[in-house]
Amino acid sequence: PNLDLTLIPAEGWALDKTVKLLDPAKGGVLIRLSPTPNLSGAPKFQVYLDPLRVKAPSLEALTQEQWSRINELKKQPGLTMETMEKSNVKILERDAMLLSQTYTLGSGPAQIAVSEQTWIIEHNNRGVAFVVSGRTELLSPWNKQIEEMLASLAPKETQLN
Repeated sequence: PNLDLTLIPAEGWALDKTVKLLDPAKGGVLIRLSPTPNLSGAPKFQVYLDPLRVKAPSLEALTQEQWSRINELKKQPGLTMETMEKSNVKILERDAMLLSQTYTLGSGPAQIAVSEQTWIIEHNNRGVAFVVSGRTELLSPWNKQIEEMLASLAPKETQLN
């Protein structure tokens, strides 16, 4: 809603039809895609819409909010943060921020490694985040498809009748 963007899912990625944004003003998950919905820990590609604000958020403010959320993860029992990185990138030919982190959950033979990447942009006066997360070993085979989906982002063409 109000994003006027198109995204082309990669071949084999399925749309999670249970995702419903009830109130666009409150924000939330717009889209969730997964290549193998029934595999535990398989990558998820999610598009989040920031709640509507009185004043449009800056990229810096959106980044700081997301960075704070990531730092909160460190407090979870059994979670060990391995890496946290920020980098400037371009999405839709505009400045964006990429936040990457890897962490482990659990211990011993039950321990799993998780990777998450979040691309943040300000679009149409709203914060938008494209988040890819999943078990590290299950994520890497789909990196090329994830890059293709991000590259497919484009302004929605207005329909002429």
